[in-house]
Amino acid sequence: MKALHLLLVLALMPACGKSNDVQHLKEEAVVLAKAYDTKLKAVDRRVQIIFKRGTTIPANLPGIEEVGKRLTEARDTIIQLRGIVSPGPDNKSAVEKQAEVAAKDRKVEDLRKLVHDTETTMENGLRVINDDLDGVESWIALYDQGLAKEVKATATTPVAEPPPAGQASPPPTESAPPTAVAPNAGQGSAAPTEQPKQPAPAQPTGRP
Repeated sequence: MKALHLLLVLALMPACGKSNDVQHLKEEAVVLAKAYDTKLKAVDRRVQIIFKRGTTIPANLPGIEEVGKRLTEARDTIIQLRGIVSPGPDNKSAVEKQAEVAAKDRKVEDLRKLVHDTETTMENGLRVINDDLDGVESWIALYDQGLAKEVKATATTPVAEPPPAGQASPPPTESAPPTAVAPNAGQGSAAPTEQPKQPAPAQPTGRP
């Protein structure tokens, strides 16, 4: 009897261990999906902020085409990754559904592969997204610095101050017109002609 009991225990041990692995791996896959869904929401917020900022930037600037491509790549990658780990209409992600199927069939290796592949795919995708967004944000920062320099240069340009209240503005300085040169200059000025004196009128003497 003791020997039979021991054989039963030994036979059940692998099954128990496998059951524990199944449950553990299933929970790990679900937790992993939720964690990466949170990370995707964070980078998606960065994309939305950049798109909003981009509406104020001229579309003909050098390098903006490449910036737009990187931003589009980041957005498309987010959409792809959300299809893996974000909840669908039934409030379950694709990873969670696959984990449930594998757990139901007690496929430990499938669960391990699901966890490994999910983590690898998400890490690679997030690396691409963050690299793209870092590049776009750096370009925008350089653009903003250029604007700041222009504003500073404009602010430091001297501006003529208005005269104090009640005081008229000084007339603009004009160069004196050239002095007209008199004809026969250098020959001396003609002396003024003295008018002849008129004789004094005769005074009456009082005699006839």
